[in-house]
Amino acid sequence: MIAVPVGGVRPKPKNLSFEEAAVAGLGFVTAWLGLVEVGRFQSGETVLATGAAGSVGSAVTQIAKWKGGRTIGVDRFPISQERQKEFGIDNYLVADPNDSYKSMVDGALRFSGVKGVNFAFDCVGGPLFEPCLRTLGQLGRQVNITSVGDRRVCFDLLDFYHHRLSLFGVDTRAYDTVACAAILEKLTPGFESGALKPSPIAKRFQLNDATQAFAQLNDGAFQGRAVFSFSSAHE
Repeated sequence: MIAVPVGGVRPKPKNLSFEEAAVAGLGFVTAWLGLVEVGRFQSGETVLATGAAGSVGSAVTQIAKWKGGRTIGVDRFPISQERQKEFGIDNYLVADPNDSYKSMVDGALRFSGVKGVNFAFDCVGGPLFEPCLRTLGQLGRQVNITSVGDRRVCFDLLDFYHHRLSLFGVDTRAYDTVACAAILEKLTPGFESGALKPSPIAKRFQLNDATQAFAQLNDGAFQGRAVFSFSSAHE
């Protein structure tokens, strides 16, 4: 049994199964916090999201599209046109370390009319941290939520202040169940309208498979989300 405050509970979106609602939570809460509550995203702005095929990155592009933005998705491998449309991605770029991510930066600048994007939501960090900053135009904002590989990064400080950029760190661990429930309530209309869609469920596990499930997740054995299923659950 798990006890949570009454204020930490909300009805799930009517069109989502319990499994879909379960996989939507963390990714969309993180995306909303960084994009809307911290980054103050505005309709009409252009947003670039790294890790765009993942749960947070795809939530960022969907929310931005839902709220009237233009979107650039970045990831290390191509994804289908159908998946790009599902994730609300207007322009998709592959991050190539072999060219020091120059093609990613150039592609983002072309899409933004050379002005640079308004907002970069970096779900990868590490080697993509500075390239993301280079995609930003004047008064651009960047949110970081993690750092893959090297946790120490560097960037051109003169370029940073000449462009009057802002950098934000977002950590969902600072938000309790009540705060997260309030965010999920704000997202519910997007799910019920079909504008927002949870990440695909790649695999289902039983609780007695927990060790295997976490091992496969850590190894990157599958793309998409994993859930624990309960045969006695009723929707």
